[in-house]
Amino acid sequence: MEELKINPNEVGMLLEKAKKTNPKEVEKIMKIAAGIKKKLEERTQARTSITLDSEVMGKLRTLALNTGSQLNSIVEDALKDYFKTYERKNGEIQVPEIYKK
Repeated sequence: MEELKINPNEVGMLLEKAKKTNPKEVEKIMKIAAGIKKKLEERTQARTSITLDSEVMGKLRTLALNTGSQLNSIVEDALKDYFKTYERKNGEIQVPEIYKK
C-alpha cells in the first residue's frame, strides 16, 4: 500500500471530508496526523529562505565545493560564530519559547 502524504495544514480539512465520505479513512488519517504531529514536535531544525548578494553566494558555493561541506552547514557555523561574538559583547540572546520550535 502506498503511503499517503498529507500537508500538515490540510489534516483537519481532510479529516472532516473523510468523516462525511468514508469513515474507514478516518482511522488512516488519524494515524498519519499523529505521525506528522510527532515529527513536528521532535524537529530541531527550522527551514528558512534568505537572499544573498551574488558575490557572497559565490564565495559560499566556492567554500562548500573546496571543503566538501554543505551550504547549510557553512551558513549555520557562520551564524553560530556570529552569535558567540555578539553575546560576548552584548550578553546572551534570550530566545522566546515561541522561537524554540
